[in-house]
Amino acid sequence: MEYSDLVYGYIAFAFFLVAGNAMLMAMVWLSGRYVLKIEHINPNELVITTWSITGFNKSFTQDIQLLTDVKYIKGNARFSGVPSVNAPWLKLKTNENKTLVVDMQGDFSNWHFK
Repeated sequence: MEYSDLVYGYIAFAFFLVAGNAMLMAMVWLSGRYVLKIEHINPNELVITTWSITGFNKSFTQDIQLLTDVKYIKGNARFSGVPSVNAPWLKLKTNENKTLVVDMQGDFSNWHFK
């Protein structure tokens, strides 16, 4: 296909538009969903702090029942000719049916082992 072809120009434009903004769209989707901190404040409630794209973290209170419906995602990707990916994460559903992402290889800054 010749590079000066109009159809190729539209295809290339669409590809670069999607490829260039895929990371931005992922970051916008993760804003308010990526869990930074989970605190157990009383026997029935958790305080969950999530990351925000604006830089201001958001905290909200959630019932401990949130932890009963946890789904583990392996996060493995092995494609030919590229490095393999191992990024496991947990999928939590809030009472409002919002998905929360807990990165299993992330580091909680307030995590204390006893």
